Amino acid sequence: MASTVTLQFGGLTEILALVDGRVHIPTIKDTFELRVAKINGILAPADSQGFTHARFDSGDTLNISGTQAEVSAIPASSDDFKRVMEALLEPINKICLEKLSQTRCASKMNRDDLRNVRKAFRTVLQVKDAESDAFVKEEEFWDGRYEVDKAAEYLRTINTWAQVRRGLTFRDARGYVLREADTPLQFPISGSNDVVLALRHELELGAFMGIEMKKGLTAKGLRQAEVEYYLWAGCSMFPFVQIITDMRVEGAAFYRVGSSPTGFAPGTVAEG
Repeated sequence: MASTVTLQFGGLTEILALVDGRVHIPTIKDTFELRVAKINGILAPADSQGFTHARFDSGDTLNISGTQAEVSAIPASSDDFKRVMEALLEPINKICLEKLSQTRCASKMNRDDLRNVRKAFRTVLQVKDAESDAFVKEEEFWDGRYEVDKAAEYLRTINTWAQVRRGLTFRDARGYVLREADTPLQFPISGSNDVVLALRHELELGAFMGIEMKKGLTAKGLRQAEVEYYLWAGCSMFPFVQIITDMRVEGAAFYRVGSSPTGFAPGTVAEG
């Protein structure tokens, strides 16, 4: 059984192990936050390692006293406190701003950026061709207007076209911006979606499907949809598929081939 002594400091009591019958002064100082420690009212001499020259018997009670260590005080003045906090937060804010300034938006992703994103997510893109009339609409759907001008109409069209189970709904997600910076990315990425299929009142849990609306499909739009897939699949609790369509005759879908629904696990993402 280890030999110990009882330390009493004011109303505090601690048990300290003896080493060859000696106590360790630095341990006593750290325990009670003391700058100078006395044992039974006496400054105890110690060797170069901090152990007392005097020896004690197991079971002894030692009364500890001394001078409290100095603690840096927060300035009492609110102005002084503000200056101290600003000085402490300045380097943190600088790092955050520098990081945010490097963010790549999905809608502006170039080919090199996308290659870096795929590498960070350890993803291989597999292209699959398929034909479907699911989104075939009359050629005049856009009426010469921009996507943002048709937002209410395409959301209404999708909700009319798609029969989803109770509790799910297609909803406008253009103002719901996702950001990712914690993966091994060379830069943070951000993006949203035009429409998502999600639980009616719980978008925070993620979505089942995202739909990006474009008047025409381009390489830039496909890059945007792929990055939006990684963002939404990575934060969703559900299996996720990302669609991009012109609401007429063209479209593409991004989804994971394999058992893992998350965009952060290594695997294959199919575009078809």
